[in-house]
Amino acid sequence: MEHRRHRALDRNLATSADRADYLVELSNVVRRTDLGGPAPRSLHRLGLVVDALVRLTGDRDVAVYCVADRSLLGGRREFAEEADARTLARWVAEGLVEEVPDADERVLEIAGMTGIQVVTADHYDDHRIEHPWIQGNTWQFLRPEAAGRGAVRLVPLDMGYRTGAEISKKMELSALKKQGLLTAAAKPLVEVVGRAWRCPEARCTL
Repeated sequence: MEHRRHRALDRNLATSADRADYLVELSNVVRRTDLGGPAPRSLHRLGLVVDALVRLTGDRDVAVYCVADRSLLGGRREFAEEADARTLARWVAEGLVEEVPDADERVLEIAGMTGIQVVTADHYDDHRIEHPWIQGNTWQFLRPEAAGRGAVRLVPLDMGYRTGAEISKKMELSALKKQGLLTAAAKPLVEVVGRAWRCPEARCTL
């Protein structure tokens, strides 16, 4: 049954961004535990997003272009079902999902060039220096939200404005995350960071 549901989604997956109606940050959607059950990762959530887009557009063949972090498939054991991991691997192999080291950067690159609407819950605070068009954007991003009875609705995501200090702090946290120096609560591992960044001058208070 799971296999049939996945196959049914194939017709909605575009092989290039210029053939798509919407851009989906797949890693963000698949990891949304507030949608479609408690599993850390589930492709069922993509199906819910596509259903929401069908309702929004009235088009059963609405096309989405999906971009995923390489780490998404790397965490195979966190998927709701083994079939999810097999399907994602097939989609990547067949060009139905673009797999990249950093999905955020690729999604923003495509969105900035094409103006296509993006389905995500990410505010991309750490990317606003290189992509200033995110600031104050109220129309290009759609956030999936639980709509009851297992359904999902898509609502406009107001990106708002971030100060230089807020952007800088987010960039620092993102850099620490990439190095494995954040706790599960997104807090820096103070002891490790302190050892790594302590000034070599013994009298320096930094």
